Amino acid sequence: PVFNNEIIMEVGDIPKEDVEMIGGGVDGILTPYIINELEGKMIQILRRRIRHQGDDEAWKKDRDMLNAYGDIFRVLYFNDGEEEKHMLALALLNAYLRGDSDLKRDMVKKVKELILYPENITSDNEAYLLAMLFLATRKGIYRKTVKEYVNANDTVMPALRALMPILKEIKTR
Repeated sequence: PVFNNEIIMEVGDIPKEDVEMIGGGVDGILTPYIINELEGKMIQILRRRIRHQGDDEAWKKDRDMLNAYGDIFRVLYFNDGEEEKHMLALALLNAYLRGDSDLKRDMVKKVKELILYPENITSDNEAYLLAMLFLATRKGIYRKTVKEYVNANDTVMPALRALMPILKEIKTR
């Protein structure tokens, strides 16, 4: 079962490369859906946390969902470097939201290794990674750089645009 039991895939001992599907095989089907699903839900949780919205029951549901997502991040990898970076950014967001300080520290280190020049980012993915670093570290320079990047580019990924109002509400160190 995948995607909250909405889809069940059984392929037994068949390698996923041998499964033919519309959209480019298993990876082609999973990639946009799972990234968008994880991202959308975690941004909603982040928004509720930052704005202190929700009750105990909602917080428990969020915690359970984040724990389930944490399991996904441990086993799901993409061959495409950009998609793998995006998943790494989401894994950092997940560690941050779960309050897992050890995992967060490890993920911050991995994400920092992907951004060679944080003061001069040149792509949406770098800006997205830097936004996650800001969440995890609260270093104001990261948010400032992401804000400048978003303001300088007319078209940026929707998730990055959705994060900006949330990032503005967070106090820095």
